[in-house]
Amino acid sequence: SIADEAREAGFIKRDTPIMVVIGNPPYSGESSNAHYTGNDVYKVEPSGGKLQERNSKWLNDDYVKFIRFAESMIEKTGEGIVAMITAHGYIDNPTFRGMRHHLLQTFDEIYVLDLHGNSKKKRRAPDGGKDENVFAIQQGVAILLGIKRKGKNTNELAMVSRADCYGLRQIKFDYLNKNSFDTVEWRVIKPSGPNYEWVDRDTKTQNEYLKGFSVNEIFPKNSACIVSGNDESFIKFTKEEFGNELSEDNIQNLLYRVFDTRYINYDLTSITRSRIQTMRHFLNHDNLGLTFIRNDQGAKNFSHIFLSRIIVDGHLHPGLTYAAPLYLYADDGSRVPNLDKKILDEIEKIVGKTSPEDIFDYIYAALYSPQYREKYREFLKIDFPRIPYPKSALRFQRLVALGSELRSLHLFESLKLNDCITTYPIAGDNRVEKIKRDGNTVFINAMQYFGDVPDVAWNFPVGGYLPAQKWLKDRKGRMLSNDDIEHYQKMIVALVETTRIMEVIDN
Repeated sequence: SIADEAREAGFIKRDTPIMVVIGNPPYSGESSNAHYTGNDVYKVEPSGGKLQERNSKWLNDDYVKFIRFAESMIEKTGEGIVAMITAHGYIDNPTFRGMRHHLLQTFDEIYVLDLHGNSKKKRRAPDGGKDENVFAIQQGVAILLGIKRKGKNTNELAMVSRADCYGLRQIKFDYLNKNSFDTVEWRVIKPSGPNYEWVDRDTKTQNEYLKGFSVNEIFPKNSACIVSGNDESFIKFTKEEFGNELSEDNIQNLLYRVFDTRYINYDLTSITRSRIQTMRHFLNHDNLGLTFIRNDQGAKNFSHIFLSRIIVDGHLHPGLTYAAPLYLYADDGSRVPNLDKKILDEIEKIVGKTSPEDIFDYIYAALYSPQYREKYREFLKIDFPRIPYPKSALRFQRLVALGSELRSLHLFESLKLNDCITTYPIAGDNRVEKIKRDGNTVFINAMQYFGDVPDVAWNFPVGGYLPAQKWLKDRKGRMLSNDDIEHYQKMIVALVETTRIMEVIDN
């Protein structure tokens, strides 16, 4: 009887159109279903052609393959419903733009209930409270409902509606128990190119933002930065901590965190990701590089921008850090600017002949504009930052001057850093033990402290961190050298001056 049942079930599965596909598929970046390649249809640009992503591996996640398999069942039937709860990264991550567009072409209506709860990105609920996952996992999740009726015109994209649920897990359970499809307060949204995100957007501001150029476009040579695979073994505060067994050639300066240079055993055969094709342009060369991330979804405010003259750690900014060198060096030591000619020509039509450093400083100033960061906050969450073209030669030159000043401060090359505004009056062993701030006094142990540390520096974010706090916390248990003490005092000046210059940029 069991064999008969299996045989009859096989007939149903093979010959009967499937109307509904429902499930909670596995989420796994390393797919357990490598044989299934139906998801390749998602690896296409909405405008046509191969998806222009250096790393499209997230489209091989098992949950993506299950969504694609379910979609293909409905395509064969000609009508039906897909209902799944999965990881929610596909909703707005730019890598998934081909997937979103394909689903928009297949279905008549798409409903997304984003349950959020992404602990990896340390997100909070809109009211500032804790946002928990409905499952005991780190990835945020969402419910997807795709509805297709017979006779769908593939030239017409689906109507998309979404709703959001934030808060503690029990609040989300109560919400899900209390509501049905008909009682959820769905909001109709209108996805648009190039990424077709399923989120609410200010389309007027978005169109204005998209007129600018992306940092990864103007700097064609760029990549994610170094991942050692074991920071404790490969990265040290001083050269001496490596001992004498390492080759001196392998020990390199590394921009580890904002205002925090350390040393790395840059052994290309041992570290996990050397990124040598980009990093070689910094090694033993006079260069300058912009550092940035692709999105800042986990951050309250955008600040994931910094710069470097040396090789860069992949976690310089929270998330995955990218770096773009200003110059590309050949083996004979000659160099050429790493600038897209088409974009450069457009800029020079407005401002006249300029230099690579001026372009860099203009970009740096724009990215440090508070108005820019606030106005385009929603778009900075989803892709590489885009920079407005300059409006005039005069404005360009004024921003270049301010960007140059910021650059000099952040590289510790400005003479202003010698005019310390803080004190360090008490002698001792300089060991960082318990860090405590009392007014403008920052204690590193029971007796010793940095005095006159202003609030604007202590709580000011640069590169996604609060450097005045993180720099000390990362040295807990260590004894500060005289150079360390001087470095910290210069950093406070740099932070104060950065806030001042940012106000001038907006003005």
